[in-house]
Amino acid sequence: MIEGKRRGRGGIFVRPSRWLPAALLAGAMVPLPFASPAASACHDWPAHVTLSGVIAERMFPGPPNWESIHDGDAALTAIFLDLDAPICLRNGDRELDQEDIDGLAAIHLVPGDFAPMLRAGLRVQVSGTFMESHTGYHQTPALLVVGSVSR
Repeated sequence: MIEGKRRGRGGIFVRPSRWLPAALLAGAMVPLPFASPAASACHDWPAHVTLSGVIAERMFPGPPNWESIHDGDAALTAIFLDLDAPICLRNGDRELDQEDIDGLAAIHLVPGDFAPMLRAGLRVQVSGTFMESHTGYHQTPALLVVGSVSR
């Protein structure tokens, strides 16, 4: 990395090569296990977890084209948990078909009987089991089937 040396006042002056900034940037982008906040927030498929965050309701286009409410598609509403910190999901059992997911900052909730407790703006802890997205109604790559809610 060092291209050359020349003596300056007070000792040796080291002139960095023109590639040094790119090398430093590349090194800074390498994820380190102890420095990555996402590393501690990884879960295995299918895991029973407790996640914290704020409840949000979002509208999205539904049938028939799943493209635009303005152009006539049905307006659908879903309940999400905006997570306090992004999570990742790993397929620890390669016999399952689930994909690895990184940087999930919000998760679509399948509320079941807990829907009345999940009002937009509430800070909650939600426990449940992950489920992989498989229809147009699912708005995140993984969903959380809610088993319990606490504030």
